[in-house]
Amino acid sequence: MRLVPVPAFTQIPDGRIRVGPLRGPISRVRTVFMRYGIRLSLETSDPVMVSRHAQGLVLSCAGPGVRGYLLDRDGIEAPSSDVDALMALLLPDRSTCRLTGHYRAEEDRMVESEALYWRVSGEVLSSERRELIGTDGTRRLLSARSAQAPRRRDGRGAGRLIAV
Repeated sequence: MRLVPVPAFTQIPDGRIRVGPLRGPISRVRTVFMRYGIRLSLETSDPVMVSRHAQGLVLSCAGPGVRGYLLDRDGIEAPSSDVDALMALLLPDRSTCRLTGHYRAEEDRMVESEALYWRVSGEVLSSERRELIGTDGTRRLLSARSAQAPRRRDGRGAGRLIAV
């Protein structure tokens, strides 16, 4: 096995995100993301790559504008109610979608995010986890939420996870 370092991992800031599988075609996925103002990166120059799998489309993005979670138009974490609504449109019934990502704002620590979405009987269930990882491998749980039914929130800021 030949291991080759990824040059972008030495850049600070650096982030990665991967989300899927989602029901396509890609034009529909793009339209739904735009409807909710949800983005994978703060930077339009960070390319979003699309790969096709038997279960659907997988989106991935890497670069300094990526935070490891979905972002809204203002560049902060997208409200969970918007993400749930997006998933309700892009997930077939009885299917799942996994979102994984990380963000390094500093040399000595990285925030890792993971979310899982299920669509069951027309409703979206989700669970989320966020951890801070040090260069020595230590992990500190920042937030976690077990699988639950869709959240109904009154304010845009309600229920957001804040990364350190």
